[in-house]
Amino acid sequence: MQRLDCQDNLIGTVELNYDHRIPDDVLSKATLRGKEYAWPISAVEEAIEAARENGMANIGGEVQFRLPDKIYELYWIGFDSDPQHEGETWNAYVVRSAEEVLNRFRQLRSQTDFIKEGTEYYKPLEQMHKEGVSLDQYLCFVLDFEEDQCKR
Repeated sequence: MQRLDCQDNLIGTVELNYDHRIPDDVLSKATLRGKEYAWPISAVEEAIEAARENGMANIGGEVQFRLPDKIYELYWIGFDSDPQHEGETWNAYVVRSAEEVLNRFRQLRSQTDFIKEGTEYYKPLEQMHKEGVSLDQYLCFVLDFEEDQCKR
């Protein structure tokens, strides 16, 4: 939904940082590359809930393997919420978008073999896996949140 009286900003992947809205204990579980924070699978739900509790909408997320020197993104796998509906209040959007992203993340987690997806598409990941490297340690999820600019 396009708003005429204020401008939306995505947090994390555009210009704003999570620092001022996500609690330090949750943010400390993420890694930062460029302008993107990403959480390990064990901390994704906590980050989504923290955003909801702090009045941020959940836009969705992407899957990545973040190695020390390279990022391999599974760009074809995502878990996004629907945009804010016409007439939907900000608070209702915050609650709904968090539920949608949580449900889609949980479904994706239960139905997707992320290691298989990564190793089938990226030869370096396949080679590392064959050499016995645990790719789970590099698996993470970029989460995108949105603030209500009218209330900043």
